[in-house]
Amino acid sequence: MSSKVNVDPTVATNGPTERVEKIKARFLATTPEICAERAKLITESYKETEDLPMSIRRAKALEKILTGMTIFINDDELIVGNQCSKPRSAPVFPEFSCKWLEAELDRLAKRKADVFLISEDVKKTLREDVFPYWEGKTNNEYATALMKPEAFEAHNATVYTVGNYFYNGVGHISANYGKVMREGLDSIIAEAEKAKEKFDFADANQMKSLHFLESTIIANKAVIAFANRFADEADRLAAAENDAARKAELLEIARICRKVPAQPAETFQEAIQSFWFIHLVIQIESNGHSISPMRFDQYCYPFYEASKGTLPAEKAQELLDLLWIKFNGLNKVRDEVSTSVFAGYPMFMNIIVGGQDREGKDATNELSLMLLQAAANTKLYAPSLSIRIHEGTPDMLYLKAAEVSRMGLGVPAYFSDR
Repeated sequence: MSSKVNVDPTVATNGPTERVEKIKARFLATTPEICAERAKLITESYKETEDLPMSIRRAKALEKILTGMTIFINDDELIVGNQCSKPRSAPVFPEFSCKWLEAELDRLAKRKADVFLISEDVKKTLREDVFPYWEGKTNNEYATALMKPEAFEAHNATVYTVGNYFYNGVGHISANYGKVMREGLDSIIAEAEKAKEKFDFADANQMKSLHFLESTIIANKAVIAFANRFADEADRLAAAENDAARKAELLEIARICRKVPAQPAETFQEAIQSFWFIHLVIQIESNGHSISPMRFDQYCYPFYEASKGTLPAEKAQELLDLLWIKFNGLNKVRDEVSTSVFAGYPMFMNIIVGGQDREGKDATNELSLMLLQAAANTKLYAPSLSIRIHEGTPDMLYLKAAEVSRMGLGVPAYFSDR
């Protein structure tokens, strides 16, 4: 092992703040529910866009969801952005599948694992306003139609299974969060607009690519509008806030949400908020699990470094701890059989720290240690946390990882770069 690394080993020694403990307690006291907002909004959108190409339909559906869904900012929050109308709830994705959920609606609150409360009003909305439209139109039914009869028979007999992928979004992707932090969505919109200028609109073969670019512009503008909704809400709350410290926090949240993810982030809090909006919207849009933040300590470190002179170490750690709790607020409802295998409301998001850079040099930095500390401070089930080790891994990262391992949280997982 090597200790030759320019990292302050004292950065990851701050325990959870009172704010972190309070927000975590509120999260743990919340029983997950089923939210019908997304299902209702996407159904309305699909009814309105039946004559449009699928990529445009998806973009417009996302736009309708992000502009129409309920948003809120909870007490003491510094990183904002919610997936559903209530904390820790799960949205419904009828475009993937409906029949299993319709059959299990009355059992969701009674099953042994991953219980979801569901009101009679939500059941009624799903049964009357959502499910009927999707009959014969879901991804599940499309996939079934592509199977040979003997293949479908074998699937039903569990000779093989595609598991919950048959009913839900797959995920297993990682977005270029760093690009959004560095350049902002405005630049991506401009990139798509510029690419559109090169198209020959008389060439039918180019239309699919043109539709993709148009959908990119619609979707990214929708994400920016979504962030601005939180800025407006923060301003509204600030105007009614009597506590001077909280008022200042809300005004800062409003400023940040008007800036990112549309524009490049500059500070650590801006970078984390930009990241969270992108990660959150992917979950709202496509229902995937295993959507991983990857090497967060690498692409976020420049923003942490830029804020060192003005951001106390305790505050930086608090922001990471709050992000950790946010990860746990993401949820999805699975069918009863899948839930019996994947119990614990898992989303399978993975953050990995340490490892090497492209030149083979050790990539450990202060955030590598602080992310391990965030897992220790919150003691929650998400995200999954891994460490990349190699011959040049510094002692301090080994020791920090071992410190977290001995807590019995099941993290980090250790992977050899070799």
